[in-house]
Amino acid sequence: MRETTPVAVGGRCLLHADTRAPVMVGEIVQNHRGETYAVMGGTPPRHTASSGRVDVAADGTSANVADYYPHVFGLVWGSGPDSRA
Repeated sequence: MRETTPVAVGGRCLLHADTRAPVMVGEIVQNHRGETYAVMGGTPPRHTASSGRVDVAADGTSANVADYYPHVFGLVWGSGPDSRA
């Protein structure tokens, strides 16, 4: 079951780059190869030269989590509690 909790860490929120809509925990995202993954969490950027990371699982379980750069899935980290602005 998909959760309705946005991926947010330390005042940063993971967003879809094109719509700026928040990414939810468990949401299915697709990479440029057409492979699908469930978003499990992430790590926001620690400095301006960083893009942070997004934690995903191919099978949707926390036992098989891998981390990727957000742009692999068309995602970005926004700043502030309402990062869509």
